[in-house]
Amino acid sequence: MIETREVECVNCGAPLPYEEDQKTYKCQYCGSTTMVAPSQEEEDSGKKETPLVVTAAKCHSDSDCSTGEVCDNASGSCIPYAPEGEQWYEKWWFWTIVGGGLAVAGGTTLLVWYLLQPDVGAIEFTF
Repeated sequence: MIETREVECVNCGAPLPYEEDQKTYKCQYCGSTTMVAPSQEEEDSGKKETPLVVTAAKCHSDSDCSTGEVCDNASGSCIPYAPEGEQWYEKWWFWTIVGGGLAVAGGTTLLVWYLLQPDVGAIEFTF
């Protein structure tokens, strides 16, 4: 049975579930890669216990990060690329409202123009 314990991400401090057979973990919050190594005491005693020393992989450019991540130059760690959400003017409903408003305004303008035309030059046929 694999024993699980909580280890903290050295970049953001988020809890990482530790499993004995894994050496590296990806933080689900900041996206940094964390490598777990056994403490010196555990190596000397030969015990297979939960490691205590945790180090994070650092990046210098986007090429150092895996797919879907970018390098955060301020912290030197890889973070997930999350583009900002759509702006209100990029939503479909906004342009539907704009289009509807323009159609109503155009129709109203045409109707008012037609109704305000003088009856000059009208041809009437009577029998």
